[in-house]
Amino acid sequence: MTKILVVEDETIISLDIEQRLKSLGYEDSQAVPSGREALDLIPEILPDLILMDIVLGEGMDGVETAGIINERFNIPVVFLTAHSDESTLERVKMTNPFGYILKPFKARELYSTIEIALYRHRLEEMLRESEERFRTGFEHAAIGKGMTEPGGKFLKVNPAFCRMLGYTDEELLEKTLEEVTNKEDLAGIAENIRELIEGDIPSARSVHRLRHKDGHRVWVDLTVALVRKGDGDPLYMISDIVDVTEQKKMEEEAVRTQHLRAVGELASGVSHNLNNILTGVLLPAQLIRRSTDDPGIAEWADYITNSAQRAQDVVKRLNQSISGLKEEVEAVDVNAVVMEAIEMARPKWKDESQARGIEISIMTELEEGPPVKGTQGGILNVLLNLLFNAIDAMPEGGSITFRTKTAGDEVYISLADTGIGMDEEVRQRAFEPFFTTQKTVDVGLGLSVAYGTVVHWGGDIEVESAPGEGAVFTVRLPIWQDEPSGEEPGKQQVEESRRLLLVEDDEIIQETLSRILAEDYEVEVRENGQEAVEQFVAKKFDVVLIDLGLPSMPGDRVARMIREADPAVSTVLITGWFLEEDDPRLEAFDLYVQKPLKMESIGDVVTRAIALHDSRVD
Repeated sequence: MTKILVVEDETIISLDIEQRLKSLGYEDSQAVPSGREALDLIPEILPDLILMDIVLGEGMDGVETAGIINERFNIPVVFLTAHSDESTLERVKMTNPFGYILKPFKARELYSTIEIALYRHRLEEMLRESEERFRTGFEHAAIGKGMTEPGGKFLKVNPAFCRMLGYTDEELLEKTLEEVTNKEDLAGIAENIRELIEGDIPSARSVHRLRHKDGHRVWVDLTVALVRKGDGDPLYMISDIVDVTEQKKMEEEAVRTQHLRAVGELASGVSHNLNNILTGVLLPAQLIRRSTDDPGIAEWADYITNSAQRAQDVVKRLNQSISGLKEEVEAVDVNAVVMEAIEMARPKWKDESQARGIEISIMTELEEGPPVKGTQGGILNVLLNLLFNAIDAMPEGGSITFRTKTAGDEVYISLADTGIGMDEEVRQRAFEPFFTTQKTVDVGLGLSVAYGTVVHWGGDIEVESAPGEGAVFTVRLPIWQDEPSGEEPGKQQVEESRRLLLVEDDEIIQETLSRILAEDYEVEVRENGQEAVEQFVAKKFDVVLIDLGLPSMPGDRVARMIREADPAVSTVLITGWFLEEDDPRLEAFDLYVQKPLKMESIGDVVTRAIALHDSRVD
């Protein structure tokens, strides 16, 4: 169990932090109000991590305390503070903190920071252990090691370094450090070597990208020291090289998650209101279409329905960029989708390019492999977004290559272009919602939606790029696993009259939805949560359909109270909010249908709810 020590002199804040930690699963936490008490307690409890306030009243402040902790103990420190001025930040940097969170903060932010700090600390522990093992011999070191001339030519490399870059030792000994280093990072390495040779620093440590033999980039934590001759002239440089690619991915993911969370808070509220409005458009249009024999009216009803559904798709894309939608996944043949995407994009990469006097060619290297987890349309949308992005990156023409391969329990789909490439800032922001480099009306949701969709299925998207060197987007998707078959409570038809209670405060949705349901069921409507509970207790119903946002009390509370009155009742959530699968409010409901509502979706969920009610009664 992770032990966390909180150093905070404000009692209320300290209690709040402890409570938040416990809610996040960190049960073993303890708090002290001063740096001195923290130093006295640490040897006794040996915490895994310390959350440190900066301002601690009289005596040592948090920065001084953290400095002593660094000297005496090997424990990561994360600062929780309201201070962000430059002078404070400069002092904090000297203590090598593992995180810095500004008050007020959110629980998820606290959790992410703690987990990343613990992960980083574990990595550093591994690095120190590797350096200890180095003493047993260069060749058997667990980390990469290399000896180079001052000019950069490799003199000796160990097996770990060879594996890291995919070369044999003979191949690496024919190369220089410059030849295996990412071009954008050469200047930084050259400056470090210059300072070493001139004697300005005893060693240099930095994080850079090296080039793997197959072309992809490997992030490494590179430490270089200079060995001199007896007369002081440079003899050779010795380097420790640690692969930190996964750590960099985690850091980048944390940044993306923070951006997605911020946009998600906005998108959730917007989508809720839009979906309510769209329901009030879709249902009446469908009712008109079903009841009219006039071709002209039917045509206009179809036009309204199609327009509302297009608006629904915009809302869906916005929420996909945040966390992905709850949709039924299927087994998908990625090679077939790749070919479909190429064909669908032909007007853009073939016809439009030729009209502009440029040529874009598309090649494929597709391996036969198992189906993946996803949806046909979703994966197609992902590949089209990547393909259009690649085409836009080649204003003078070029080539695009699709490749697929299977590795472990995942299928890799890569798209490589010969376009203008991206600098590091653009590469890191490529999947942010609303970020775009295009000087158009594009809102910048394409790559963000693609990323959100793939992550929702348990996959990932990575990009490797540099200015003038094109870009390689790699989509990783999990292999489809057949799930055990089992019949869901029925879509069986029932002959006896069924009683439904609709709890909804929107008048248009009340009217249209009750008219649709009244064709097959006895329906009563209440717009207030308290009234709904009272009506249910008085008359009892088989199924209750409940909106989440209601006057007097929230929909999930209404559902819980109704369940207490009759455990056999089926509760159905109808909402315009996009809820995560682990949202505790969903526990109050048996079934869930997303606004904007459609006649077929309402019919299906009510049939299932009735079958569930009957199974409980039996």
